[in-house]
Amino acid sequence: MSDKDGKKTPKTESPAPASITPLTPSCLYTYNSSPTPTTFPLLPLYVTFLRVVIGTFLGFSLATRSVEGASGALLGLGMIMNLPQLYVERFLKIDAEIWADKLTMFTGFPAAAGMLILTWTVFHSSNPKGAAYLADAMKAAALGKLAKEQQMEAEDTRGGEEVMEGGEGQEGELNNAYVASGDDEF
Repeated sequence: MSDKDGKKTPKTESPAPASITPLTPSCLYTYNSSPTPTTFPLLPLYVTFLRVVIGTFLGFSLATRSVEGASGALLGLGMIMNLPQLYVERFLKIDAEIWADKLTMFTGFPAAAGMLILTWTVFHSSNPKGAAYLADAMKAAALGKLAKEQQMEAEDTRGGEEVMEGGEGQEGELNNAYVASGDDEF
């Protein structure tokens, strides 16, 4: 740069504003650092990011292990909720009264829960075991429905009576033998 006289002046850099927080502040890795909203205002954002990362990894883990049902969901949601909370309260030792209005127990929970379910669903569907399980479940449901319809049609054609196969003479003997033995097992 040059001024009015044509002399070159050295380029001076302005100092960074005090409100900008570095990308990885040391207070996140320091035990008992007790960050406050003035020293580290981005803590809620970091907690949200941590929860989303945990949700993504748990969703992937549950899907690759072919976990199904509420047990996997409850495990994942519990870990999303409690691991960051333990980190903030036990490791960083934040003062809950100071952060009460900015950092709650549910900060970032909906986003992390959504990421858990989305990741779990996508990878479970692409997993051959999970896809086979889903296909088998759909096939069993369809076959069960078909078998039930066939049974109802058969009952309608017989007039509602159930006929035991093997002939009339054997039917009476089989029923009497079952009653006489007293066996409840088949």
